[in-house]
Amino acid sequence: MDVKERAEKISSKIVGWRRDLHQIPETGLKCPKTAEYICCQLREMGIPYQTYEEHSGITALIGKKEGKVIALRADMDGLNIAEQNNFSYASKNGKMHACGHDAHVAILLGAAKLLKEEEKNLNGIVKLIFQPDEEGLTGAKAMIKDGVLENPKVDCMYTLHVGSIIGHGTQIGDLLYKTGPVFASSDGFRIVICGKGGHASGPDQVNNPILAAAAFIEATQGLVARTAQSDVPTVLAITGINGGNGAVNIVPDTVEIVGGFRTLDSEVREKIIAEMERTLKNCAEIYHCNASMKLILGCPPTVNDRKTTEEFINSARKIISSDRIIQLEKATMGGEDASYYFQKVPGCYTFLYNSCPSDDGQEYPHHNGRFNINDSVLYLGSAVFVQAVLDQLRE
Repeated sequence: MDVKERAEKISSKIVGWRRDLHQIPETGLKCPKTAEYICCQLREMGIPYQTYEEHSGITALIGKKEGKVIALRADMDGLNIAEQNNFSYASKNGKMHACGHDAHVAILLGAAKLLKEEEKNLNGIVKLIFQPDEEGLTGAKAMIKDGVLENPKVDCMYTLHVGSIIGHGTQIGDLLYKTGPVFASSDGFRIVICGKGGHASGPDQVNNPILAAAAFIEATQGLVARTAQSDVPTVLAITGINGGNGAVNIVPDTVEIVGGFRTLDSEVREKIIAEMERTLKNCAEIYHCNASMKLILGCPPTVNDRKTTEEFINSARKIISSDRIIQLEKATMGGEDASYYFQKVPGCYTFLYNSCPSDDGQEYPHHNGRFNINDSVLYLGSAVFVQAVLDQLRE
């Protein structure tokens, strides 16, 4: 089976799937139109599938009843962004596939079609996972809760991302990879500092929560340096502060602070949480205030398993020339809920670079209303998935 040649022959079908999906973006755990579209394609291919009550996720199986189990995962949700492109297939419903998840689904459907045709030669099982709400970082947890990594138990997982989320400036069709941490954790916090408000002319009669907030914000600027190792990229950002009603002579009772933090190391993640709580307590006490912090936990770092990644890249070299497969030196500080799968099974997350200008001639980043991709190379994503599966399940 010449995988690349056969994938290229169905390239127009893959592009068609992607553009169909691009017109019906949905967000969150419930993506009914997207799910029905996927199920329709699976039915046409003769691939049995399973759906779920609490979310729009779909799993499907190809292969024999026993043997090694390889999962291929694609996220399927869009974003609450109005599309500004003027393509014939542009979304008109106020939402947009501005992160390439429509392409991820199309790539996985392409892989499904080729693997179904090769099913009799598979000495094992391929589990297809179509997942909602990656953007909200709840989809993977919901699917794991529903047992998608069991029955049959998954041995390893492959997934990828299109666009320019990492490796900006490389060529269209390049495959990028990294062992170890690939995405950072993604967490937030909401802090409320309570003091005693009053007239600004009597600072001795109030407990000013604004001063406590200012002390905390200043202290956080050195928190990362004293918590994380110098070789572990870590970011902590204050993104909002709210207190007072605008009057120049009134000290408020409360101040709210919001922000987020990201790191590539799970131990550093826990240390930052502990250090933030200690710092907040001390800053509040200095100004005789009380403070509480609510964590908005997103996801842990996504870490590629070395052996699984090396095996996948060896297979990818049969599809894409070695000079177009690039090993990354740095991870992205973006978050990805594939991390929850990778905590339970060895995984490999790669990147197919295909960012291109919009219809105005300019190139835009992910999560922008004019984001665009070159979908003529999506077949390469299908091909590397299929080649990796065949290499593993022919052993």
